Amino acid sequence: MFPVNPNDWITYITTALPRNEHPCWVDIVGDLTRNAAFYYPAISPNPSEIAFRMRLNGDPIKVNPNSYELKEFVWGVQIVNNFNQLLFTIRVNASGSNYRLQVIKETAPSSITYDVPFSLNYPPLSSDIVRVVDAGKYFACGNPENLDEDYFLDFRVPNNSTVFPGFDFSSSTYKLCYFTSTQPNVVNKEYICGSLFNPPIGEPVLCVKKEIVSGPDSICLDDIDSWTLRITVENCGTVAVNNIILTDVLNNNINFLTPVTLVPSLGPSYDSNTRTITWNIGTLNPGEKQLLDISFTAQLAVCGHLILNTGNVKYQNGPDDGIPFQDEGVLSLAEDELQVTKEIIGPDPVENCEIETWTLRIKAENTNVCDITEVLIVDEINCNFNFETPIVYNASNGLVILHDKKIIWSLDLLYGNSFETLDLTFSGFFDNSGHQIFNKGKASAFCIEEFDFSDEGIEVIPSILPENIEVTGQIKECGTGQLLTGVLVTVYDSSCKEILSQSFDENYTLYLKPGTYTIKFTKAGYYTKFLNVIINSDGDIVHDIHMNKKVLCYSQGSSNTNLDILAGIVKYKIDADIIFSNAVCLYTDAVIECLTDVIDSVKCKVICNSKLLVTLLMEKDIIYKLNEEKNFKYFTDEIKLCYPLEINIVNTDFKYDVNIADVSFCKDGNIVENMALIKFKAHFVDNQDICINTK
Repeated sequence: MFPVNPNDWITYITTALPRNEHPCWVDIVGDLTRNAAFYYPAISPNPSEIAFRMRLNGDPIKVNPNSYELKEFVWGVQIVNNFNQLLFTIRVNASGSNYRLQVIKETAPSSITYDVPFSLNYPPLSSDIVRVVDAGKYFACGNPENLDEDYFLDFRVPNNSTVFPGFDFSSSTYKLCYFTSTQPNVVNKEYICGSLFNPPIGEPVLCVKKEIVSGPDSICLDDIDSWTLRITVENCGTVAVNNIILTDVLNNNINFLTPVTLVPSLGPSYDSNTRTITWNIGTLNPGEKQLLDISFTAQLAVCGHLILNTGNVKYQNGPDDGIPFQDEGVLSLAEDELQVTKEIIGPDPVENCEIETWTLRIKAENTNVCDITEVLIVDEINCNFNFETPIVYNASNGLVILHDKKIIWSLDLLYGNSFETLDLTFSGFFDNSGHQIFNKGKASAFCIEEFDFSDEGIEVIPSILPENIEVTGQIKECGTGQLLTGVLVTVYDSSCKEILSQSFDENYTLYLKPGTYTIKFTKAGYYTKFLNVIINSDGDIVHDIHMNKKVLCYSQGSSNTNLDILAGIVKYKIDADIIFSNAVCLYTDAVIECLTDVIDSVKCKVICNSKLLVTLLMEKDIIYKLNEEKNFKYFTDEIKLCYPLEINIVNTDFKYDVNIADVSFCKDGNIVENMALIKFKAHFVDNQDICINTK
């Protein structure tokens, strides 16, 4: 069991330098007042259960508000004898989806003697076999000015001959080495060992360890950095140890950029050809120790977990092979070996506004044999896409955070030659046509600079409208409302090309394909009337035409002396009603509170004295309520109109007026059909002034 009183934990390792292991939650830390590693209860007499505690320089819990789980790493304790032979490994294995507390017998034949799944609870329960406890703000992660929370990781295992065959905590000779790692089968992060339990009486005993006291624990391949390694040789027995000779060999995959320096410089020797350090230490009395520091600046030539150097210590009456030792190693990470792809599973093509369901599969693949750490993928759904349902995700590994249209997927570790997937499933629609990419994202990792990725996209085609839309209405005289007969109706396309001419009595009816048209109404004795229809929806258009009768406005040759207002001669007049019929998509559950059409800008241009081109930039503003929240959305459209000019308008001034007279709409499902009536009046005015009778 874990101790009820935290003060009952027994300190085993006092200090552990904050090496700022990357990341911080695999950095074991401690000092004289806040110790690094503990065990409980006292190992003599043999307890039925033994617990371990380590202080971590960071939170080992995933940053996920929906779960309370460990990050995907491995923490544990190794039991090592006085010859540095590994006997047992106790590991908190969170490297996969099923978390397990395990004990592995490491001596031949090796076997797993304890293998129990676990889950974390917050707050912890008395039945927990693994727990995380806040340890206060004492050690800084990265920035020494910024103290952050430290945490204890506690775990406990049974103590019996089944779990630890041939071993006795109270009488065997051993030491405990607390470790952290990114992998279950390799210790590649922290590795700190304590003093020897039960040293043999009357026999020579040496305790040998090597540690990296400065330098990075993770480095990008071919980057340059400096390291200092320390070998400690201590007489941890009760009698003197004689004829001690240390041999250490530096890894051939280290490319040295400076000479290897040794402290002390007298005594140890270094052979640069064989990369071998030799030191005849001689004799150490009980409790005496010797330290050897090895420093260099270098590049690492291969990726992977690289032990910087290995060696052994031989001594009189010691084992023939000596006592082996090595450092905890450095993680060398390759660059540009992360590939991120995205697959679309769902319909292609689709119509604009059509509600469908898709699954986007993001695949993060490590194409190198070496691991990649701290993978971060940030993806954002196309702003032209509208969700009808929330995103449902399924990640093979890692942490996923959703915020509006942004998806953040982080992987603490991506093993060599492996991949992970994230499936995003949702329903919705595009409110814009053309080739639409669902989302563009950015990916990065430790040693890998940020790069872009995206899906291939799908084709979104305009909504399919009926072949012909009916445009109809009455033809009346303005003022009297009298129905007119013998009215010539001429239809032009958007470039002023005539496509139809027909005479109508009292009523007109046209069947037009979706598009933009100019319809001219002419009758002797009446001013020409124009009707523009912009057909972008499937609703029929009903609009009455009102034509003005011609009257004599001025007499250029009059001798009347009561003429006192100057005005121009109107050479040509355009009187047009513009019907803008279109459809936009909005969420099915949205309730429209206000819809307004606005004319943002007007551009007019005369072409070859025969056509007037008018371009209207329209904005549709919609205020709607969705999920009890008020929202705003706008759409823009460019309307291009063409009016045929029947007279020469050279040397004339152009004046116009345009305004929106009426707006109407209806909503069906996620489709909003909208019709706006726009009044457009334009005059080509002769530069010659005339007088108007004011009486």
